[in-house]
Amino acid sequence: MLPLAGCPGAWVAARQIRSGRPSTIFEVLKETWGKRLEMVEWLDSWADFKPKHLSSVQPVPVEGGDGHVAGRSH
Repeated sequence: MLPLAGCPGAWVAARQIRSGRPSTIFEVLKETWGKRLEMVEWLDSWADFKPKHLSSVQPVPVEGGDGHVAGRSH
């Protein structure tokens, strides 16, 4: 679901485990992972929130100097 790139502690824990060392970071990650995922889901829903009074408002496309609309992939 979430890449390890978003959690530097996970990389440290993975390296420690791979090298055969115990990892206290991994224990903390295991204990807090559920709450971390809940927070990411909350942030996703917050970022995607659209107030009802703005739900019909569409952004105005802005053309760049090359005639392409900014923000659209081709």
